[in-house]
Amino acid sequence: MASIANCVVLSFRAIARVSKLEWLTIECESQGRLGKVDRKTQFTQVTTKVKLVIPASESKIKAEKLLQKAEETCFISNSLSSTPYFEYEVVNNQYNIPKTKPTTLPR
Repeated sequence: MASIANCVVLSFRAIARVSKLEWLTIECESQGRLGKVDRKTQFTQVTTKVKLVIPASESKIKAEKLLQKAEETCFISNSLSSTPYFEYEVVNNQYNIPKTKPTTLPR
């Protein structure tokens, strides 16, 4: 399920960059339910949950539309035959805490 979550995040980042949406943090988690279909074990349902924090100056409606577009364009979730569910929460950050950058450790 991590591949679906990563795909949604990467799709969102690309779409947000092109759309010039500033964002602060994004968290994404996908969970799947296994079941038997025609005597084969398959994912019968996949739920992806996203929490996006944006600066107070950004439009929550625009952010929601871009999240939906990211979910629609995720090729990994689109390739599954299971029923997809997508939940998201967009939070306006009134304090405008800057994006955290990953730290790199010296080799």
